[in-house]
Amino acid sequence: MEIEKKTSFVEHIEELRKRLLSCIIVVGICFLLTYIFSKDIFKLLMLPLLDVLPKSNQFLHFTGLIEPFYTYMKVAFFSGLFVSSPYILYQIWAFVSPGLYSKEKKYLFPFVFLSTIFFTVGALFGYFVIFPVGFKVLLDVSGDFLKPMITASQYLSLASTLLFGFGIIFEITLVVFLLSVTGILNEK
Repeated sequence: MEIEKKTSFVEHIEELRKRLLSCIIVVGICFLLTYIFSKDIFKLLMLPLLDVLPKSNQFLHFTGLIEPFYTYMKVAFFSGLFVSSPYILYQIWAFVSPGLYSKEKKYLFPFVFLSTIFFTVGALFGYFVIFPVGFKVLLDVSGDFLKPMITASQYLSLASTLLFGFGIIFEITLVVFLLSVTGILNEK
């Protein structure tokens, strides 16, 4: 009987390995596809900042020769991760679902679909609402005697953190709902 437990544990770990490997492959493929458009994606990501920068300073700087290359690589990675997120969410759910009851399993498609929608809406809210106002306020704080010299890597770091953060914030309601449906969280 103990041998069966080890075998099922090993099979469980093997399934986890296969799912992780497939996620890495999908992220890699999406990374390669989005790298082709990484300059355009970064230009699009810069628009809210460029709109509030002074007309004479509507560009970003870089301080090292390799910084633009790394910036575009990071843009492609984050974009590839975002594009592949429905697949990753499905793989997570498919790995966990054998341990769930049938009433909990029926939430598979709505969870993957809604989590993708909520994350996207949160990121879009950050981009279209928070970025323009926030960047304007941050630039206005500097006053007339300080001039911005924003680097591409600093901006990408700030923008990706904010986009990811707002995406996660918009997921909270879905996570709370899922926890309450599964019985992990209750009103007591």
